[in-house]
Amino acid sequence: MADCIAIPLGKEARLYYGVPNAAVTCAAQAVTLETAGVEIVGIRDLTLTIEKDDVDTGRRRSHGWEDARESIKRLRISFNIFNAHDLGIEQAAIDVLRKTFGNGTYNDEGVKTGICFYALSCKSAVVTDEPGPQAPDGEGICADFIITKFERTEPYSEPQEYSIEARMTQAHCRIPAWV
Repeated sequence: MADCIAIPLGKEARLYYGVPNAAVTCAAQAVTLETAGVEIVGIRDLTLTIEKDDVDTGRRRSHGWEDARESIKRLRISFNIFNAHDLGIEQAAIDVLRKTFGNGTYNDEGVKTGICFYALSCKSAVVTDEPGPQAPDGEGICADFIITKFERTEPYSEPQEYSIEARMTQAHCRIPAWV
């Protein structure tokens, strides 16, 4: 008998958002965001990018070999959202993202810089209409971000869609946390 392997699918991923809270760690805020269910539900594609620079530290004592050391890391999130009119749930999220982009502060409130995102790789749920095992609870990263791109596309024969890009910030003195 073959063992079943649960493989997380992109459709099972979740993205939660909220006000950056310098009074708690990102790990603690991730739990509250998920519990509150403040989720951007209309996401089509999401990309989480973590990159690390390297610094050339080659010198004469490197015996003719190139030498490198780790340098700073970058964290970016980009995603697309359908412009869905669904009783205001998705439109509320789009409004928060637009206002945060426009003013640089959460929801245009002028108090908290950026936005906190918790990108969860998957979330267990009872799925009755699909065969086989479902993905287990996943892990995710929680951090504070500034929104660097807010774009709406209106193709002729496709749904309207927003394209959002965000870069991590430490304006609230918090480092990202895997949860």
